[in-house]
Amino acid sequence: MKIAVIQCDVAAGDPGGNAEIIAEAVKKCAGADLCVAPALALAGPLAPCVLNSPDFLEVLSSREAELARALESSPALVYGGSNGCRLLQNGMAISPAGEFFLQGKRVCCLPLVGDETVMDAQQNADLVCCPAAIPFAGSPMPVESLGALAKRQPSWLVLANLVGGHDSAIYPGGSLAFDDHGRLRECAPAFAESVIMVDDQEDFLPREMPVWNRMEAILQALVLGIRDFTRKCGAKGVLLGLSGGMDSALVAALAAEALGAENVTGLMMPSPFSSAGSVEDSRELAANLGIKTLELPIGDLMAGFDRALEPVYGLFAKKDGDVTGENIQARIRGLLLSAASNRSGALVLNTGNKSEAAMGYFTLYGDSTGALAVIGDLYKTEVYALAALVNDRAGRKLIPQNIFDKAPSAELAPNQKDEDSLPPYNELDEALRKVFDGTADDAASRQARARLFKNEFKRRQCPPALIVSDSPLAACRRPVAGRMDL
Repeated sequence: MKIAVIQCDVAAGDPGGNAEIIAEAVKKCAGADLCVAPALALAGPLAPCVLNSPDFLEVLSSREAELARALESSPALVYGGSNGCRLLQNGMAISPAGEFFLQGKRVCCLPLVGDETVMDAQQNADLVCCPAAIPFAGSPMPVESLGALAKRQPSWLVLANLVGGHDSAIYPGGSLAFDDHGRLRECAPAFAESVIMVDDQEDFLPREMPVWNRMEAILQALVLGIRDFTRKCGAKGVLLGLSGGMDSALVAALAAEALGAENVTGLMMPSPFSSAGSVEDSRELAANLGIKTLELPIGDLMAGFDRALEPVYGLFAKKDGDVTGENIQARIRGLLLSAASNRSGALVLNTGNKSEAAMGYFTLYGDSTGALAVIGDLYKTEVYALAALVNDRAGRKLIPQNIFDKAPSAELAPNQKDEDSLPPYNELDEALRKVFDGTADDAASRQARARLFKNEFKRRQCPPALIVSDSPLAACRRPVAGRMDL
């Protein structure tokens, strides 16, 4: 039996458009006896309250019937629906499709929900089909465990994984096919649409998974996340603030790769506290990437805000640690980015990282502005590592060396450095890792945890961050109006 594994990129909530994508992929499966598509391939990833609403289910059923008729002369198709696996065969939709026979072979179909469930379902099966929607979390696909499952039964096992960006979630693809000896027969590329074919009558040809490189995978995931978010929102490109620092430099480089340099615009918004080097570094970066830039100095706007706020300053005395002026600068920049977005139809990409977001080291309605937080799940030390990879892949200094060498700074006050307000990033990131893995057993990690909890109210108002780890900030919400007795 010839099996085609379809790895498709669909849109949430668009079963009509998704049916067209699936039908087009099936056309590429000439000679196959069975096609296997991912879970949620027709509906797209949706919250249960939407996915299970009566009106949407009615549309979903109608689109499924249309797809079944369109594929009447095509191979049978299995995909994951909202309530288990679905089988489209001979112009009909059959559900639930727990098992069926094809060419005298017993085929068991179910979403991948855990080793034991898959193993139980394999009893006396010749083939197990696993439509899957496994999001990327910084780890490779579970090749060894799936191969072991196929060998223990034994039965052939194919996993069709969803690919594409859906808000914060990025589905990596990487679909897999194993024979009944647990040997990997075929694997689809990661982060790209693909169709792979296997034949259970063919002689075994040695197949190995590509070498896993976590930072390379994260880079590909972020590029796909930017591309799909922008495309699925129907935007005309992206905007971001270029500060001369590493965060905005990396986001600009990723956006240029994802969308093409012609669809990326960087706004340089220097204040009286901005160093000349930061402006020059931004210009050099933009020239290297080939992106458009605008320079909008904010000194006059700062002075205007100070004049407008004189009554406020007169009523409320300045206290130690007052950052009103610093926050105004960040909010002016957020306003300018938002106005440029309104006029251009482009989305604003947020450039904040995970370390800063965890500590609340950002300004609400200022540098928190944006439709998508591209590197919001990357620690600051990972930002530098990924930027180095960008340059390595390009074979030249796309991101200028001076951006690597300078001390991180928001440049909102004279001679300001991030380490004036935060521990050194290598120490902070190590402390945060302990917080997220539940081993906050020293003073530094406990202090980081306390500040993490304290700033939850700010993160609740931030744009969605592309998830590339198993510990995203949004995964474990802390109380906003409460206390943590730790």
